[in-house]
Amino acid sequence: MSYDGGSRWIPAGLRRTADGTWTVDVKAPKSAEHVSLRATAKDDAGNTVNQTVVRAYSLK
Repeated sequence: MSYDGGSRWIPAGLRRTADGTWTVDVKAPKSAEHVSLRATAKDDAGNTVNQTVVRAYSLK
């Protein structure tokens, strides 16, 4: 995730839950106004998908 519009990316530290979904805690700096998200997924067949959403949501 990024708090500066995608200039710098920070690993999110995903956790798999008991029901098989994934979760992450977002602890943004007090100065952050938006959160940008970037995800990459790969399946067993080697297919991949990458997605970036700059300013995915606002914190203020």
